[in-house]
Amino acid sequence: MTLALYLTRLVGARILAVLAGFLALALTFDIMENSTEVVDAQGLEGLALYALLRAPLMLLTVMPLGILTGALIAFLALAARSEMVVVRATGVNTIRVVLRLLPLALVLGGVQNQLAARVGPWAEQVLVERFPELFESRAIEDEVWLRSWQAIIRIGGGSADGTRLRDVSIFETDRGGELLRRIDAATARYTGEAWRLADVEVQRDGQPPQALDSMFWDTRLTPAGI
Repeated sequence: MTLALYLTRLVGARILAVLAGFLALALTFDIMENSTEVVDAQGLEGLALYALLRAPLMLLTVMPLGILTGALIAFLALAARSEMVVVRATGVNTIRVVLRLLPLALVLGGVQNQLAARVGPWAEQVLVERFPELFESRAIEDEVWLRSWQAIIRIGGGSADGTRLRDVSIFETDRGGELLRRIDAATARYTGEAWRLADVEVQRDGQPPQALDSMFWDTRLTPAGI
């Protein structure tokens, strides 16, 4: 058996074992959270279908961490059995060891790409169609606090699709967390490219409040995020 094949089998087996454990754990918590609604609506067969459709989405989430953890466990096992010492004694340095795992990395990258580009979106669409009771968007009725890029945001309420908000306060900060300005708006509406605030009051430290009919809000926050 060549060194490349041995390393690929060893590292690949550890990664698959870790991914299986992470997937089982994540799927168990997800099913525990949603099993009552699914069983009430569609019975045990519906629960089995739900788990099957959620599996690729969960795998896509845990895959990066699982790959790193599995590879770490594999190399720790090699070091514990002094196999890395033997490998280096043959003249193979660490970089050449990593290069021998390149085919495995390409396979794992291809699997993740297919999950993200094809399997995941398909599974998500089927989930929404088969289990609409789990994915109903509800209007924002209670006060919500969010953290965005260099800003803390308070939302008093909003529409179910997240494109229209009311009673919005934005606390913009610098990189060190110091408050730069506060923006209060009666409403915020997403235009498709940016947020437009209406009935706005802008406050800066040491300056009188500035009232504006409207202004655009520069943020990475999207309706989907809300």
